[in-house]
Amino acid sequence: MKMLIIEDDILQSLNLKLHLNDLGYNNVVIANSLISVQEMTESERYDVIFCDIRMPDADGVALLSTYLTSQLNSAVIIASGVDDNVQKLTKGMCNQLGYSYVGILKKPFSRQDLDMELKRFLEHKYKEKCTAPIMS
Repeated sequence: MKMLIIEDDILQSLNLKLHLNDLGYNNVVIANSLISVQEMTESERYDVIFCDIRMPDADGVALLSTYLTSQLNSAVIIASGVDDNVQKLTKGMCNQLGYSYVGILKKPFSRQDLDMELKRFLEHKYKEKCTAPIMS
């Protein structure tokens, strides 16, 4: 599974990547700026994108609605320490935009929190696959 972490704080992005590696997810890349997000998403598709909401050079909400379209990236996990209401509004926006899965990982999070969120995503993906119409 290919994953992208969008996080301006290098320590937090590395922490998330290490937790993902510990859980067996090794195809993980990090984008720490708007420019790197644009470069990494112009020709690549990711199974899951972890996105912070507040970053100095980019607004996570704008990223999710403009640069990271649901057609290119179907699943997003909002990884942020912002107010719960802001997280819920962002999640609702992503659902309206057509992301197939939208999760929330509240900072600070534990490896257990991350594992649970990824299990919810994988369960959703499995159900989605099982209910997809068969093409002939």
